[in-house]
Order: sequence, then structure tokens, then C-alpha cells
Amino acid sequence: MSSGTQLPLQHRWPIAFWSGVVLFFVLFPLFLLDVGLESLLETRQSLQKQELYRTLEQNLEKLLQYRNSRHYYHALLKTVFNLAEKQQNPEAYLNRALAHLKERNPGIFRFIVWNGKGEVIDKLTDEKGYRYIVKTLYEAFRDITSDSTANYPGNPELLPIIERRINILRSYLGAFLVPEFMNLPMLRASLGECIIASSDRDRSNFWFQIGKKIGLFAQISHDAIESAGYLEKLVTGINRSSTSGFKIGIIELTSANVMFTGSELRNSEEVLIELKKFQHFAEPRLETENYLILARMVSQSIMGFSLVEKRGQVINTGLVRGQIMAAAVVLVLLIAAAFYAFFKMTGLISIRYKLAILFIYANGLPLIILGFLGYEYLQQTRRLLIDQAHEKTASLLRDFDSRYELIKAEYAGNINRMVDEINRQYKGKPVQIAEQKELLEWINNTRPYDFVLINESGRFQSGYAGANRSGNFFGNMGRNLLEYINIASYSDPELFKDVQISKRDSAKDFLGTRKIVFHQFLRRVRKINPEQMGAEARQYYWNILGDAEQRRFTNILVVSWLHAILQESYVKKKIEDLNNNAGNIKCFAIVENSGVTYPEKHYPDQEIFNLFRQAFGLQMVRSDNLRIGDNEYAAFATIGRQLNQIAIVGLYPLNSINQQIDTLRARLIVFALLSLGLTLGIGKLLSAQFMQPVKHLEEGVQAIGRQDFRYRLKIASQDEFGHLGSVFNNAIESLEDLEVAKVVQENLFPLEDLKHNRIEVYGRSVTMSRLGGDYYDFFAINKQQVGVLMGDVAGHGVPAALLMAMAKASVLIADDEKTRPAQLLTSLHKVIYRIKSSKIRRMMTCQYFCIDSETGDYLFANAGHCFPAIISQGGQEVTLLQAIGSPLGVSKRAKYEDLSQKLNAGDIVLLYTDGIIEAQNSEGLEMGFDRFTTMLKDQYSNDLETYYRRIFAAYLNWSSKADDDITFVLIRFADTEAHT
Repeated sequence: MSSGTQLPLQHRWPIAFWSGVVLFFVLFPLFLLDVGLESLLETRQSLQKQELYRTLEQNLEKLLQYRNSRHYYHALLKTVFNLAEKQQNPEAYLNRALAHLKERNPGIFRFIVWNGKGEVIDKLTDEKGYRYIVKTLYEAFRDITSDSTANYPGNPELLPIIERRINILRSYLGAFLVPEFMNLPMLRASLGECIIASSDRDRSNFWFQIGKKIGLFAQISHDAIESAGYLEKLVTGINRSSTSGFKIGIIELTSANVMFTGSELRNSEEVLIELKKFQHFAEPRLETENYLILARMVSQSIMGFSLVEKRGQVINTGLVRGQIMAAAVVLVLLIAAAFYAFFKMTGLISIRYKLAILFIYANGLPLIILGFLGYEYLQQTRRLLIDQAHEKTASLLRDFDSRYELIKAEYAGNINRMVDEINRQYKGKPVQIAEQKELLEWINNTRPYDFVLINESGRFQSGYAGANRSGNFFGNMGRNLLEYINIASYSDPELFKDVQISKRDSAKDFLGTRKIVFHQFLRRVRKINPEQMGAEARQYYWNILGDAEQRRFTNILVVSWLHAILQESYVKKKIEDLNNNAGNIKCFAIVENSGVTYPEKHYPDQEIFNLFRQAFGLQMVRSDNLRIGDNEYAAFATIGRQLNQIAIVGLYPLNSINQQIDTLRARLIVFALLSLGLTLGIGKLLSAQFMQPVKHLEEGVQAIGRQDFRYRLKIASQDEFGHLGSVFNNAIESLEDLEVAKVVQENLFPLEDLKHNRIEVYGRSVTMSRLGGDYYDFFAINKQQVGVLMGDVAGHGVPAALLMAMAKASVLIADDEKTRPAQLLTSLHKVIYRIKSSKIRRMMTCQYFCIDSETGDYLFANAGHCFPAIISQGGQEVTLLQAIGSPLGVSKRAKYEDLSQKLNAGDIVLLYTDGIIEAQNSEGLEMGFDRFTTMLKDQYSNDLETYYRRIFAAYLNWSSKADDDITFVLIRFADTEAHT
């Protein structure tokens, strides 16, 4: 081997070479795989835990909805009753069912059973006497059932039979019986409950249902209601029907932390230790070595929990990671051995394919990491979208809550209108409320709590359908108010004198100056405002009836509503408007004290009732994935600030979020495939196209550096490099002397200005040496698009002219790249970088526009050139289009990006070289960008050639000793009218 022959790397530095091979082809891939697996497995484990916690919450909800024993016994008896109603022989079924209930719950129940005609079924009834009372019970329960069915939830206190027989009912059911609560067993879903009515321990609570075939009444003992024993039965039943591995349980905090699950629980000690953390105000989601646990307080002394064993449900990240990495080590070693043998076979595989394989390998490793990161990115994006969905829903519900005042204003406006009409008709005469049909009907339809009309003597007329609740109080108060209002003189002594306070006259005491001033009442007239009168706050409306002009007032109108009633009226009226939202968010509402749900036409599913209940307890509840039927939703439930007795649930459909995630996933997959295919293609093309032609080009550049203009490149192909070689040879011929080069350089510029559809282009270059380095070009790409290029080669002379010629040639042979600025600059960069040699070390700044000549839309890419100036609004505004990129030929791996924007009609784009920015005046001051933009405004002209001449004259006026090349290209996007 001759001394001039250089040994391969593996022979010169064998240790370093093979260490690098092992590092980059074995250890580095394994490291990337390990990092990616760690992220992937942790994300997967987190998703599995979230899904399991959702299931745990659903299981625990089955227990929590019966945290009140009256709800549990209601559900138990309701189930028995519903099954009986479905039987052909309900008596036979109840005979078995009631016996079973008594056997399972000794001493708890006493039953009365009626058939469909209201006749007592003696063999099923425990009460053998009091037949008249039993009959009265049936009639009362029947009427309550009918009222609740027709006008849910009903008003039992207004039923005639309740008003007539309330004393009889209390004599049997208990002295604590409240008529307003007698419809509790009629309430829907988990809102139904037993009724407390007596202090008798054997039958303190009762429950009833009346159907078409059967009627059932049950009295429940006090001990059963107060005992938590029913929870153990509930836990046992739920665990028996629960999915394998999922269990619920309870723990009594006052009895040495006794835990009950209905069956044996492995590793119960670790569960008990973890539950003690929740007892000390820890997060409800708990985790031990073997279990995932969700805990909630059922009552002050009982904690409920739901758990699942992690084994078989949650992946063991350490174990799975170790198994995959072990398999990967074996696989990588086999592949490395195969590649070693593969590449050692000299001549079997060409360097072209070897390079392609290396390109695939180099791109495949990052793709693995991108795959792992992409998976995590999709999960994070989904989390972000769900959070945004919750915020949209919360914002919608907050806005709905804030508009509650609208219903009060609407009510007040309607009553004011009717009162004004009454005042016009009666003109100061006393008003009889029975004669005001419209007023009576309208106000009673709003379900008022109080509705009275008081005259000057303090007598009141009730407009309310039921027994008046506060008439005496309002009568005395109205008399005193009318005394004030009808004072003939409104002097201070008369208006603010103390009133004789009588302990027997609470209304006068209320209105005395010691407690309230008269003008406080006037501030409330004709409006609906919250007032605290007595123990309960309500919404009150006040108005004065009479002749204001004659100062003759005869009556005071007072109407009040319970907060819940007014809030329900607002929800009932506006819930449909709420559901007509742009985000297709489904909204449901429920009234706390009655269980009435809205919209009335859409009865909520059980899952929504669970959210209602949680909202009343927690004020605000979120569920990231709530499945109702075949649909999934992000659910948000809350209690309003204004609507504080209404729970509202908003369901944001997840199908739109799932579609976005699926689209992102598809894009990532397509990107990976395109990247792999592009890498394979580039590797193959580079190996075939770049190696030998680049070497020839380097030899040609060296010949030019030696001023050997007779040197010619050998044209071996007719591809891009073949065309480039031809242009290169032509350029060498033109460089025999500087004058010829000067002519060649000038011919590189466009011969005439360009007008294409609505685009006008004007360019000029002034060189300050024989051969300058500035270059520009513009041309029509097709019928629609125009390309504009500007560049500046560092330095002057032959090398600069050569690079200009190379750039010109590259642009000429470009095809699709002319419509993709970033790709065109990348191609130019590759050419200029490859031809660099020891004697030609030049870089070139460049920028390229591709403009739609009809619409003004353009793509722009910049390679270190001066930021283009966009002159708009008739020269009043100058904007620099800032885009950054490295100059051509500087670094090996340059990257350029397309910037997409749009020209407006009349806009002018100015491309220029740095000579004008760096130009100095006689005092040594550079022009700079600020003076430059000011100059563009001052010299503005709509005609491109005139504008250019003005700019150039201003430049010369600033710098009389200009020594750098100056080049301008002006692009104008004409108005439609001007173009046509």
C-alpha cells in the first residue's frame, strides 16, 4: 500500500470507531426506547387509574344516594310496590313480599293494604281497627297521588280533604304531621323519602303509594330510621351484584374503626390505614400497594368507601418496562449483527442503498420518540379540551344564573301595568280584589306565598287560593302605611314624628321610626325585593292603589313568593333558551325542595340525578366522562349564586372532542409515514445525485478560483445537476474578462417590468463596483401566481457574479419549488453550500415571494435578508415583514419556513438590499430603519417607477458617498377597478 493511501477510520482508530458504533447503533436506540416507554407506560397507567376511579365513584354513588335511611326505606318499599303493580295477582305477590320484609326486618314495619277499589285487604293489613280512619287515610293518599301526578309535585296542603281531615290524620299518623310534606313519597328518583310524623317509637315515620291495582301504606319504627344497620344490608346487596373486583364498604368511626364489606377482604389492614388518612381530611382518592380506594362521608360517624384491587386492573410499569426492554436488547443486538454483516458485503449493496438505509435509521429513531410523545400529547390535549369544555359550561350556567333578576323585573312590570289600569279606573275609590279577575288570575298563576289587599281600616282581602298566612300582620302594617301616605302636610315633623308604640301592634312597631323610616318603604314600591320578615326570607312586591294626583290612597297591595317558587318560575320559562346554545350543551335543572326537573319534556337519567344530589352537597361537581346511554359527556353541575335553591347540570358532548383527538392522531400517523417515505426518497436521491456531481462542481469552482476559464464540467446526465453544469459552463465562458461578466450580470436581471393580473413589479439595481453582488428576479409562475426573488451575495467581483449565476440557474430549473418559497431557498442553500471551497467562501442572503396575482395571498420565506417593507394606506403606514432565516451557504443544515399573509388592494411591497440601511451621511450617522420607514412615507407615489426614483434621490441626498450596491424591487397589488 502506498504511503499516500489513507486508512479507513476503523483501522486508524478502532477503539473510538467501534465504541461509536455501539453507542449510536445499540445503546442510543435502547436509551430512546427506554425514555419513550417510561412516558408511555406512566400515561397509560394514569389513564387506567382515572377510568377505575370513575367506576369506583359510580359504585359508591349507589350507597351515597341512600345516606339518609328515609330515602333507603322509600326505595325499598317503592320497589316492592312497583313490582306488585305489574303482577296479574298483586295480592299474592304482596303476601310473599311483605312476609319476606318482616322476616328480614323484624319489628320495623306495620302495613295497610288496599285493593284497586280502596277496600282493605285484611290478610295483608296489620291494623285491624280504626276503619273510618283507615278509609280517610286511603282517600287522602289517593287525592295526594292524583294531585302529584297531574301537577307534579303537587300541593297537598291545598287539597280540601287535607284541610278538612288534618286533625283526624294527625290523630293516627302523629302530631308532627306537616301537610306541605305529605307528597314526599311522590317525589321522583332519589328525592323520594318517608314522612316523619310522630314521636311514637313504633311508628314515627310512614310511607304510602296508591296505584291502579293496589294501595300500600307502611309505618316504620323510630329505631329503624335512626339505625345505620340498613347500610350493611345495602353494602352486601351492592357487592353481590357488582363487577368482579369492585367492592364498597363502610367504616364506623366511633367504634374503633370497624370496617364492613359483607365479605372477606384481603390486606384489610392497609385499607384501614389508608382510610384513616381520609378521616384526617386527605384527598378522597386513595391508593395503597394493592388497592385503589375512593372514600366519602356517609354521615358524621360513618365513612363509605369503594375499592378495587390493582392486580389485573392497572399495569405494573416496572415489570412491563423490564420485559419490553429485555426483548428490545435481544432484538437490537440481532439487528446490529445483521447490519454489520450486511454492510461488510462489499459490492453486494451499492452505497446508494446503504445511504438510504442509514437515512431511514436516522429518521426512525426520532420517530419512535415522536410516537411516544405524540401519545402523551394527545392525552394532554384531551385533558385541555375537557377543561375548556367545563369552563364553557360553567360560563354558560353563570350567565344563566346572573339573569335571574329578569324574571323579577318581568313580574313587577306585569303587576305594575295591571295596578296602573286599576288606578285609572277607580280614581281613588276603594278596590275590591274579587272584581280584579286579570290580577287575580295572573298572580295566582305565579304561586304566591302571600297575596293580600289592605284598606285604610286595616282589613285585608286575600287573593290567595288557600288559607292566608300573614293577613293579620299585613292588615296592621297596611293601615299604618296608608296613614303615612295620606298625611296632608309632608313637613318633617309630620313625616318623621314618632308613632305610639304598642306591644300589641307589631305592624305599627315595625313601621315606627325606631326601626324603619317611611322612605325605606317607598324605595320598595313597584319592585320585587328580598325581605326578611319573621323567620323566613321571601321576595316581596309592594304597591299603592289610589289617586296620586288627589293624594288619595285607599289600598296597599302586598304579594310575596318563596325564593324557590320564583327561581323555579325563571328556570321553567328560560331553560329552553339556555339549551339553545352554540355549544350544543344540554342543560337540566331541579328544584331542591320539590324535586321538579326541567326541561319538563325531558326527564333526566339517573346519572343526572346523582349529579343533582352531589351539587346540593358540594356546590359544584365536575365529571370528565359521564356516559348516558350511547353518548359521552363532560358534565358540570352547580348551585347558582342567585338560583341558590336550584341545581343545574350542563352536559358538554364529548363527540366533538373525540373527533378533534382522532383528527390529531390521524395527522400524526400521516406525518410519520410521510417523514419515513421522504427520508427514504431523499436518502436514495442524495446518494445518486449529490456525490459525483458535487465533486465535479467543486473542481469547477477551484478552476474559476485559478482563473482557468477554459475548464469545463463534464455533463453526465440531464437532471438538475446536469442543467446546473451546463449553466456553469456557460457562466465560465462569460467570465473571460470583467466587462463580459458585467454584461452577463446585467442579463441576469429581468429585461422588463412585470404586469400580471393585479400584480405590478418594478426592479432596479445600481452597482458601486464593476461586478456587484445584488441580485433580483421576478417572473410569472403560472396564470395565477408570480414569483419575486431578491438576494445579496457577500462581497463583489467574480465569485459574487458566479453565485448570482448559480442562483439564477437554480431558479430557472426549479419547478414546483417556485410555489414553495421555503423549499426553493432550501434548494439554493444546498447548491451554494456544496460549491464552497477554500477560495470561494461566500454566503448569500435571499428572500422569495410567491404571490397570488388575483387575491393578494402570498407565501414568503427569508434567508437572512433585510425585512421587506409593506407600504399601505397610501403611504401612511409602513410595516416591516419580519421573518428570520440563516443566509444561504452558512450552515450545513439550514431551515426555512413559509410565512403566509395577504396583500390588500393598493399595498406596495418594497424589497431592498442592506446598502441603503447602512448608508452614512456626512456626519457618520447611519440611515437605519426608523429614518428609512420615514423616508418611504415622505416619498410615496402610487406609480412604482416614480416611487423608486424618489426613494433613490432621497438616498443620494442622505449619502452622497454611497459605496455599496443598491437594489430595489417594488411590488404593487392593484385595486380591482384599476386592474379591470
